[in-house]
Amino acid sequence: MGNIKIEKVWLTDTEVWIRTADGNEACEKLSEFPRLKYATPEQRNRFTLSDEGIHWSEIDEDLCFEGFFREKKIKSFIRTIHQSSGTQCLRHCTPIGHLTKFVCTIYKRYKETFKRKIGRNF
Repeated sequence: MGNIKIEKVWLTDTEVWIRTADGNEACEKLSEFPRLKYATPEQRNRFTLSDEGIHWSEIDEDLCFEGFFREKKIKSFIRTIHQSSGTQCLRHCTPIGHLTKFVCTIYKRYKETFKRKIGRNF
């Protein structure tokens, strides 16, 4: 998607929203990010912006702007893999942040399943 120009960032009780300079709006649910979900409203409102995304230094959370516009299928699939493997991840696994060792390991183990479920490599 390239370098996304952000015009506005705002939070509701359940979501983080962005508006691009060309008027597109997108959101991420706080429930997908435990650090944001369990942060106080004051902590959530103390964020900084960079060219790449939003950063909450106090709770050590980052969301990249491109992630707001990616397909959301993978999040629910990763959650399914977590539940079926019975393994706990040390960090919350999302395609928005950096891939954790857990996701890399699961991807290697279930590569063919990922291809079938998603229909392509990622």
